[in-house]
Amino acid sequence: MKSLYLPEYCQQISDYLAGGHSVEAWAGVNSVSADAVYDWKEKYPEFDYAMQEGLARRKDWVEKVLKDISTGEKGNASTAIFLAKNWAGMRDDHGVHLTSGASLTDLFNKANKA
Repeated sequence: MKSLYLPEYCQQISDYLAGGHSVEAWAGVNSVSADAVYDWKEKYPEFDYAMQEGLARRKDWVEKVLKDISTGEKGNASTAIFLAKNWAGMRDDHGVHLTSGASLTDLFNKANKA
């Protein structure tokens, strides 16, 4: 079976992803399966590069949405957090970071006295 891949898809997918869309949505818009798109990524280095570029640009888009919401612009914070965690690779940090030089025990005791 002949591949449906076209070289102009490189710019198209990069621009589409940069607008905040998914690879699967781009596949649907172009009437191809997501599996075909991922096959093209493996077979055509220029398409792989374009997808990676588009995904990086999509992360920038997510960060701009988060910035806008944090400065009072319109938007839905829950949706933005979902996008940040699932599309931009951001995660909650559950680690403890001590910068005061005090031990964790000292901080715990101080908090309990308050």
